[in-house]
Amino acid sequence: MIKNRLIWTMMIGMATLLSTSSCHDADEETAEASQSETSLGERVPVVFNIPYINIVTRATDTSFEVGDALSVFAVDRSATGTDMLDNTNYAQNVKYVNSSSGFVAANEPIWQYRGETLRRDLIYYVIYPYKAMSYYGTSFPEFIFGIGQDQTSHDKYTANDLSIKKLASKSTNVELALDHMLTNIEIVITGISTPFTNASATLYSLRNRVKVQMNKLDEPNPITNMGGGYISDIYCEKLDQTATGCKFHAIVAPQQILQGQKLVVLNIDGNIYNLKATSQLQLASGKQYTFTYDLGGSSIRSDLGIGYGGTDDDGSQTPSSRVTTSVWE
Repeated sequence: MIKNRLIWTMMIGMATLLSTSSCHDADEETAEASQSETSLGERVPVVFNIPYINIVTRATDTSFEVGDALSVFAVDRSATGTDMLDNTNYAQNVKYVNSSSGFVAANEPIWQYRGETLRRDLIYYVIYPYKAMSYYGTSFPEFIFGIGQDQTSHDKYTANDLSIKKLASKSTNVELALDHMLTNIEIVITGISTPFTNASATLYSLRNRVKVQMNKLDEPNPITNMGGGYISDIYCEKLDQTATGCKFHAIVAPQQILQGQKLVVLNIDGNIYNLKATSQLQLASGKQYTFTYDLGGSSIRSDLGIGYGGTDDDGSQTPSSRVTTSVWE
């Protein structure tokens, strides 16, 4: 009897021990699951990554520079059911600055959840260069972008490179490729026979303001020229100068150039020369136009034609004057 009682007591003890161990393991599994759920529900900041190969970035280089800044807006499509911007956006003009680890928020970032199943369906509207909200005015998501007259330096030139992208992403690391909204013009003068010391170029009397309609980025013409007297000369940045030639560029609004319109004013050692369009030309958004004039060893003179070919004012042929068009990359 005593032996049976002892065996029974031992069996009860072992059962109690196994039960306690099982509860302990269950508690640990519950805690780990709870911790995992908490981790998935954690908010993490969104970072924008700019690929560096075979994409449109900005006017100057194949990549952005450290310190370049973006204006980022976001719509939470999972909450609103729409991808249109309004005055109640999920993110309103958050400043993102380029660093060695991509574009990161300068202050409060845009947030996403760590867990993929919890993430918001965000539609981003990204604008380069960054502008304070006061710049966009009360009519946003439409706004006016003014093109600077002075583009004679690298920084002044790039400040006019209005580039925009609309994209959907649930990622915390968003791949971003911007599209140029404006037009790039290059002017190449070669074959100058007379030695010269300095040269500058001005694009004459071009439209300098555009209206950007952010909710129409999926449509063919999201930007339009402002009417009225929004016209100015644009002073070009000089890219190169040799003993026999020079090269310039500038950013302009998409617009029409009429046949015979004075387009380029060259200043070579204080002497002024006017280059006129020899044919009508439509400058399109996101395009680069290279205007080339090869003097072939002749002295430069005023009222030369520049364009697809044609004639000068005196009727002589200008077959060396050409325009090439390419996608602005």
